[in-house]
Amino acid sequence: MPLLNPKRQQYGDFFPDLSIRDSVAELMEDTHCNREQLLRTVDMFRTYNRLFARYKKVLGRWLLTDMLSSPQRSYRVADLGSGGCDIPVWLLRKAGLMGLSISVLAVEADERIAAHSRNTYGSVRGLEILCRDAQDLTALGPVDYILGNHFLHHLDYALIEQLLLQAVRMPLRRFIFMDLLRSYPAFYFHSAVAAFLCRGTFIGEDGRRSIRRGFKVAEVKSLLHRVGIQDRVQVHTMLPARIVIVGHGTA
Repeated sequence: MPLLNPKRQQYGDFFPDLSIRDSVAELMEDTHCNREQLLRTVDMFRTYNRLFARYKKVLGRWLLTDMLSSPQRSYRVADLGSGGCDIPVWLLRKAGLMGLSISVLAVEADERIAAHSRNTYGSVRGLEILCRDAQDLTALGPVDYILGNHFLHHLDYALIEQLLLQAVRMPLRRFIFMDLLRSYPAFYFHSAVAAFLCRGTFIGEDGRRSIRRGFKVAEVKSLLHRVGIQDRVQVHTMLPARIVIVGHGTA
């Protein structure tokens, strides 16, 4: 199941062939990209996620409801590729309103983004922001849940397989990965919205690149069958152009 799309150069950046995943790097991933523009992008993700990521519904359905089955205990959540930490902060506040006791380990590989998040949310109770690679899940320590929003599309299929295999073997209650469906409607809808909302950030171009690196349901299901965990992991879709991968560890 290849990642690189050899037709990308043939069709150009704004008329891509989306039949298979692309491997084009995002501008934010460049360690020499403009720092001010990078941090404006991270700040804008809070608005963009609220509008389009559907994380409140996803976490309410598959995480908070599960926590309510044993509301008297404390829970530890790891959020991979946490970026600006808007989702961990929302989760902590929502759980608190529901009377749940949780803490969140926000894992971000980019030191510039991690430092910015500490400056913004460092005083939030229950939030720990850690700058490190998130591919070795066992290094996270004991956690009950693992989350990732727009995290998997940064990995090739081999790394995704390794990550999911680790997750199903860990003593987790549940893991949830929210990501992008790869489609032309998603590609051009994002382009139109970002042109109005996200000037001065990387979101317009990087969003298009992210969608090209996104997934189709059949591809994910094929991956799950190939590694033999199709009975442990479910694949869901949500509007607009969201794919949600939900699985269980050994807990």
